[in-house]
Amino acid sequence: MAAAPNTPTTFWSSLTSGFLLLAMASLLTACGAGSDGEPASMPMGSSDNPYTVPFSSPAYLREHARYLEEELFRIGDTPVWDYNTPNRGFGNVIMIEGDDGVIIVDTTTAHEHAAVAEKAFREITSKPVAAVIYTHHHADHISGGGAFVDPAAAASGEVPVIAADNFLRELEDENQVTAPIMGLRAMYMYGQLLDPVGDGRDYHVSCCGYTLGGQRKSYIAPNQFISDRQELTIAGVRMELFQTGGESASHLAIWLPDYRVMLSGDELQGPNYPNLHSLRGTKPRDAMKWIGAIDRMRAYGAEHLVPSHGQPLSGADVVEMYGTVKHNVREYYVAYISWWNGDPAELDPLPRVEKARRLVELMGGRERVFAAAEAAFAEGDDQWVAELTAYLVRLDRDDMPARHLKAAALRRIGFATANTNWRGFYLTAARELEGAVQPRRVVEQLQQTRFIPDDLTMRQLLSLLRFRVDSAKAGDRHLAVAYHLTDTQEAYTLELRNAILDIHEGVHPEADVTLTLERPVLNRLFTGELSYRDALKQGSMALSGAPGDLRAFGQVFDLDPGQPYLSLR
Repeated sequence: MAAAPNTPTTFWSSLTSGFLLLAMASLLTACGAGSDGEPASMPMGSSDNPYTVPFSSPAYLREHARYLEEELFRIGDTPVWDYNTPNRGFGNVIMIEGDDGVIIVDTTTAHEHAAVAEKAFREITSKPVAAVIYTHHHADHISGGGAFVDPAAAASGEVPVIAADNFLRELEDENQVTAPIMGLRAMYMYGQLLDPVGDGRDYHVSCCGYTLGGQRKSYIAPNQFISDRQELTIAGVRMELFQTGGESASHLAIWLPDYRVMLSGDELQGPNYPNLHSLRGTKPRDAMKWIGAIDRMRAYGAEHLVPSHGQPLSGADVVEMYGTVKHNVREYYVAYISWWNGDPAELDPLPRVEKARRLVELMGGRERVFAAAEAAFAEGDDQWVAELTAYLVRLDRDDMPARHLKAAALRRIGFATANTNWRGFYLTAARELEGAVQPRRVVEQLQQTRFIPDDLTMRQLLSLLRFRVDSAKAGDRHLAVAYHLTDTQEAYTLELRNAILDIHEGVHPEADVTLTLERPVLNRLFTGELSYRDALKQGSMALSGAPGDLRAFGQVFDLDPGQPYLSLR
């Protein structure tokens, strides 16, 4: 059932690059800095766009940045320290000092950021790390563990690394499967592609900090898991860990009864309206669970509330600033009712481009629509400008006057916006329209961000392929390729049938191809350091079965990231 053969070089290289495209678990869903190669975002002066918009930012946005100043807080007279945005990063690191060791809660977005906190903690105490606790699976909480713990000590269980029992599943669902599009959208939302001396002035992510990623991440996988609620004593420190599941499904809160301290993770994030839906893309966040989490934490009567973003709470009023009612409500309508608004005319609407063509024609053609948009811009009706020019851009991506006008409207809206999620999207989309941000290059650079396959189980690595099967290429092929790791004694079979990819534990007796190798070789295949062809040639991988079947298997995957425009579409 194999298709017509491809050339060996094309096959081996394409399969490897396909793995690399998919193996972006290091995205944070926050993955900004640390890419190599030519910048995906380049400064562009306002003179390139004839519609100049003077820079501005709301006073409250600038004032709010004080909550994110890099600072080490001691929580009252307790042995709890909270390092706010170490290294001007993204997320806090908390230390609890015990009798003969310290407990680290959350490890921020990158090793470099975590190392700054570790150095500050070492000036307080030289006691060894007795445990690490992750409040949840988001990458801005788990990516610097190596600054505190030797990976071998964690792997052996010598140092507990504690998380919720659904941590690994949620990590795979939210940080790996949708990594390419979520990574791109995160770069927009968090302002990581803005020119820091241009549109990016005064920009910060109001919940969390400044720089998302770094040159290195050092995630340490958890080795101990909490179901519902559990009381622990670590290094003489009594604590209660309980699942909350509001801001993320894997969320834990930590109560220290002897000190009346509640560590809230991301369920509370300082003086911010909660982000119950993230525009970068996430699984739905359950508002009722979030409310329940807040009520549950309140019931303890804590004297100190220490979040994993921003300063410890001190009675500041909650402001709408990070999340918004508008986009939260839309997500919950979808989650509880569905995406459909009830109008049957919208069950099977016209394709976007066709609708744009008909509307522009109905309104008198391109010139009349553009003139109306320019008039609206002169009147300050920027939302209408953005909507009108969207039709023109949709019909002709090379219509630079329309692109410039839409960019100017989005920039003016963005400058007036205090919500940093919205601000990031408005201002970065303007740069995309002007050509200063090229989404495909952003995705390609994210592919080059350092990726550590050991962060994932063998099954997680292989499962990334499930979402890249091209049904047209797959057709009615039925193929099974098994991977057998001789050093870890793990084996899985990937079965292609009905244009879907199933993963079975073990080597299936009817596998068309069996690949025998060690885990380090599999890792190198995923990072692109080694091609399948070279692995076979060098003898670091053995193949049982027909090479043509493996070649046919490799041909069914869609390896092209395309041009994932967000505004220019």
